[in-house]
Amino acid sequence: MSFKPHCLKLIFLLACAEHCLSQETEQIDADVINRGFTGTESPEGVWVSQTAHMVLDSRLTTVFLPIVYIVVFAVGLPTNAMAIWVFLFRTKKKHPAAIYMANLALSDLLFVIWTPLKIAYHFNGNDWIYGKERGFIGLVDPQDADRVTVSKATADTLRSSLTTVFLPIVYIVVFAVGLPTNAMAIWVFLFRTKKKHPSAIYMANLALSDLLFVIWTPLKIAYHLNGNDWIYGEGLCKVLVGFFYGNMYCSILFITCLSVQRYWGVAHPLSQQRKNNKVAVAVSVSIWAFIWLTTTPLYLYNHTAKLKDPNITTCHDVNIIHDLEDPFPDVALPYFYFVLMAGIVFLVPSLVIILAYILLLSALGNAMTDGSAGKNRRKAVVLIVTVLVTFLVCFIPSNIMLVVHYSLLKDGVVNNGYGFYITTLCLASLNCCLDPFIYYFVSEDFRDHVKNTLLCRSSRTVERMRVSFSSMKYSRKSKAYVSESGNTQSSTC
Repeated sequence: MSFKPHCLKLIFLLACAEHCLSQETEQIDADVINRGFTGTESPEGVWVSQTAHMVLDSRLTTVFLPIVYIVVFAVGLPTNAMAIWVFLFRTKKKHPAAIYMANLALSDLLFVIWTPLKIAYHFNGNDWIYGKERGFIGLVDPQDADRVTVSKATADTLRSSLTTVFLPIVYIVVFAVGLPTNAMAIWVFLFRTKKKHPSAIYMANLALSDLLFVIWTPLKIAYHLNGNDWIYGEGLCKVLVGFFYGNMYCSILFITCLSVQRYWGVAHPLSQQRKNNKVAVAVSVSIWAFIWLTTTPLYLYNHTAKLKDPNITTCHDVNIIHDLEDPFPDVALPYFYFVLMAGIVFLVPSLVIILAYILLLSALGNAMTDGSAGKNRRKAVVLIVTVLVTFLVCFIPSNIMLVVHYSLLKDGVVNNGYGFYITTLCLASLNCCLDPFIYYFVSEDFRDHVKNTLLCRSSRTVERMRVSFSSMKYSRKSKAYVSESGNTQSSTC
């Protein structure tokens, strides 16, 4: 028997198998080159394949992914914050499962607070601008003194989805939520709240401050949707900037007053109500006068800049520099203004809020023997904690970035993190949406007034209902109010 034919067949099969394996390897390598996000470094930058370019420019990464992250942020932030709040202030018995769930919620929250950067990254065409050259510095064009030239990075950012899609979406949400809720809050405080206690006075002024900013946001929305082209003149640009920062500083001061008042109400529950109301009114008038005076410098220098390329007029975006070797004279006024305001109207109130919170906890601990008093004091603590969280989320990033931005700008540093700066300012504007919900969920009187207003109940009707139900007893068996004569009435109105 000859083995030669069998050896030839075996060699032929091995050769075919090797050929197939080599073709499969080449196909895999080709797929990796075409699909894999691998780059080849060159002196001009990093080269990627055409397929990678297509994916990076596709709607998958510039539309779908940021929408998913927006949903994650919109749902994850309030739910995980609420979970942590419930565990800290509502759960008396800290069993192991609750401890693990609280830590899980904290882990989720620590990720969620950074998702705005991820959203901005994808909306900006997958272009990471936090740490790159993004200095919004404009130089006067030597050929045309009325025009300003900016770098390619600045022009690309002004055309990007970050400033023309993401920012207007945020301001649309601020307007859609902040306008009706703050208007409703002011109406309730003015026409439904009979007893004007100091906290109500401060909350009404805070709602008024938010409303005065919200009514100007349509101009901000139109500006960004128009490709960051301001068409309303220098005067309205100054008004918009003045109301924006005026609202931010005014909100900080009224939140500070609200925190101090809550501590005072816990520590001195028997203080004269009428005297406290007069003090609250005087403090509120003083704050409005202070804000009116301190926002005046914002009207003393121009905020618009006519760019050569792109051919647009920006509002409070591009800082015009005449001499890059000595940029300080061109930004001296805003630099001193924002540094001073950050120290006086941000840092000092922050310390006052922390001190008021510590003193309130101390006063709360000394009065826990009284059940009803302890319940009222716990409500005050919940309000301060909720307001404090809103204060920290909305105002700390923006005020820190204001100081950092202008401190680097005065030294001519191009890498001034402008993308993160404008993102934090958007975050600050969300305070207008959060304050009314703070009133609703924390203040029981405000919640009842809003409910009666939405049900179109007049004050006289509400009073008759209160008197009627106070003379009845609630039956758990029939789930209805039963009068002393035995007649049953429904608990709904």
